[in-house]
Amino acid sequence: MFLLGLGNTWGKKRGTRARQSQIHDYVWSEWDWNESKGKYYRFRFNSKGKKVWENYNPINTSNSAAQNREDVAPGLEALNSSMRSMSVQNCGLCDHYDLPTEHEDDDRKACYDDFVPSAKDENQPLSYEAGLGPEGSSFPLSQSLEFCQLAEVNTPAHRRRKISSSKHPRRLEAAVNVSIIPFVPYLDKMDDRLRDLEYIYQKPDEKWIDLDILKTWIKTCDTHHFEHCQSSSCSSIFHSPNMPVWLIDVQNSCLVAAQRGNRYVCLSYVWGQDQSEATSMTIDNLSILRQAHSLTSGRVLLPLTISHAISLTRILGIGYLWVDRLCIPQKGDDKTKSDQLSAMAEIYGNSYFTIVVAQGDAQAGLCGISGVTPPRRLVEPLKYQDHYKAFTVQATNLMRSEWYARGWTFQEHISSRRKIIFHNDTVNWECHCDAWYENQRTFLHDAKFACAKMVLNKHTGFQTTSWPDFYRYARLVALYNERSLTYPQDILNAFAGLTTVLRPAFDGGFISGLPQMFFDSALLWQPYRPLQRRKVRTSPGTALTWPWIPSWSWIGWKGNLHSESWRSGYDYMKRDPDEVLEVDQEGRRLWEPTTWHTKHTVDWCYSEDVDVEQHPINASSQIYRADALSEKTQLPAGWSRIKPEAEKEYYRHDSISDQEFWYPIPLLDSSTAAYHHDNIQLRPLLLHARTRHCNLILGATYTNVEASQCLCCNLLDTDGKWAGSLRLNTSFLSKFEGEGSKCSLVELSSGSVYDQKTEAVSFDEWYRPECPRHDGVYEFYNVLWVEYGGRVAYRKALGRVMKSVWDRLSVQADVILG
Repeated sequence: MFLLGLGNTWGKKRGTRARQSQIHDYVWSEWDWNESKGKYYRFRFNSKGKKVWENYNPINTSNSAAQNREDVAPGLEALNSSMRSMSVQNCGLCDHYDLPTEHEDDDRKACYDDFVPSAKDENQPLSYEAGLGPEGSSFPLSQSLEFCQLAEVNTPAHRRRKISSSKHPRRLEAAVNVSIIPFVPYLDKMDDRLRDLEYIYQKPDEKWIDLDILKTWIKTCDTHHFEHCQSSSCSSIFHSPNMPVWLIDVQNSCLVAAQRGNRYVCLSYVWGQDQSEATSMTIDNLSILRQAHSLTSGRVLLPLTISHAISLTRILGIGYLWVDRLCIPQKGDDKTKSDQLSAMAEIYGNSYFTIVVAQGDAQAGLCGISGVTPPRRLVEPLKYQDHYKAFTVQATNLMRSEWYARGWTFQEHISSRRKIIFHNDTVNWECHCDAWYENQRTFLHDAKFACAKMVLNKHTGFQTTSWPDFYRYARLVALYNERSLTYPQDILNAFAGLTTVLRPAFDGGFISGLPQMFFDSALLWQPYRPLQRRKVRTSPGTALTWPWIPSWSWIGWKGNLHSESWRSGYDYMKRDPDEVLEVDQEGRRLWEPTTWHTKHTVDWCYSEDVDVEQHPINASSQIYRADALSEKTQLPAGWSRIKPEAEKEYYRHDSISDQEFWYPIPLLDSSTAAYHHDNIQLRPLLLHARTRHCNLILGATYTNVEASQCLCCNLLDTDGKWAGSLRLNTSFLSKFEGEGSKCSLVELSSGSVYDQKTEAVSFDEWYRPECPRHDGVYEFYNVLWVEYGGRVAYRKALGRVMKSVWDRLSVQADVILG
């Protein structure tokens, strides 16, 4: 079979209409034979159902002789067959473009050359995603394998518009969405500064790590990076209620009460299967753990990783170590445990550095530390073509580790200012300014290499804003939600450190993981791929804190969330990355302001149970949006209206220099807000509302792979006419048995969107000929398909119904969501 040159437009090409009709009724941009031109062309159906041919981009083939329909069609059929087989083991490039292929790592170059022809020639521009990349800050990807590896780090909901600029070299952002680069290892250090850094190879010792290298890294960062990589005062957090309560004294091998001025190191690792109380601190064994040398006397059985980390901390000359299972009471003091879990981002962010053990679990231990651990078995010589290749390999290896897949390590990773990272029998350094690998012998010392990134938040290594950044929240949640937890009900605890840091900017805090001020939009989360329902799991003797995890919040579902399903939530942000329409030949971004708006129609309350007190939810983000449209309305204090001559007007706030807004939003005084955990993370099970309800008919299914990899379903009214659409929590390759049956829908909010290109990625029904957006504007209600269990309704799917249909058929109803 020959392969088709798909470039960056996969998800819009699926073979002949005949084949498609055997699977689902595909209506997104398709390929078919154009008799008048004698080639395969892409087409769409217009609002009248007529086939409209694209006048560009005929299908490419690697076989130049295959110009007639008979030659090309078998390749399309074979490609569709391969797509439906959904190989379990995909290469990074195929994952990036969601291309299911079966080939070994050695064959990645062939895959790369066939599917991304625009990137084969180093002199040709590399197609990359819209809205990605800082101004400047570029580097050349040396060839296809590096791109394949980096492509594995794509954002869960990446945009797929092909954009190229002949004036700019290949960028890291070609493979990785820039909005998530700060949250993945090493990658944001791969910038232009490395161009002038000489690569010198020195073979590392096969058995032992040179600990002097680790000391050099620490000293270099201390000397040259200043406040970029360290808290302005490492002891400053001891004024905060979020200070560590206990630390391990590595000289005396025991627990001690944390004191102001203690310089400590944090440990980030995988707990593993052994979670017995014998290796954890409880109120019952605290007195024993405080006795000198209790951790080495044999009275407490420590996991090897913790024991080795204590020794390494001592060798590096640091007096104290913080380890969660020994410094947070695991039993007997729920108040302190809750406080410390909420303080995790600050605890890690204010440590001197963090030791990351990403190789094995707590029982595996470290290796290669002379006099402490067994020798390592260094299989790879750690020899690379250049620094780019070194970081690419190291990043890929780390992201394939169990440590990187765990939920608890997510906030530990992004909150730590500086990290010494052990994985794959080697060790690396990463801080805010730089990343270094074990056998690196040249560093960026000169002033010309100074870090240009913003100085980190004074409370934590996780950079935050003084205003509520829903866009960043959406990316954080999408990245975190794919990670695994031994106990699924820990989903909020393992994220609590980040919500603590975000809370000073978010009015009302968070309700079961959803920001209260954006609650109407926050309820509209969608799967990008089918999600798995999280179910409560307990260990013997552990009290049940939750009978279930709410279905109406993302916390109740594990997997790949479609972060762009939250786009209407950050419609206040001027020029967020999702507003990029294209990049011109000069590398300039062309913007298309978002038109998708969600409107409040339902007053929600939350509660812990069915018949207990209910508390109102204040979705405050939209309170100034209508006022912003009127020039006569006095703006809130600090806000000013900007009226460009040829552009849409926008708004600025006196205290915010790095962001402009389409309308004012409520701002808290985050500069003086206390970083405490009280009341920032409400955890109700139920939502209550007086809303509207309607039963509609489930119609035929279809797929829009440009929006997601889930199956979609038409909604029909009582006359069988198209009324709306649902995105099902089912793979687009699955067969749906519910066609023709009724579904119970409840109203969440209303919305509208205009017919413009940047909106298509968030709407499954965008290319349906019945979709009203073809008339210029699409008005709808956001609805939830629910299934009742007694008095409580549980989420099955989310979608939209045309405004005219919902207003005609829906009736008032009291609803309890669980």
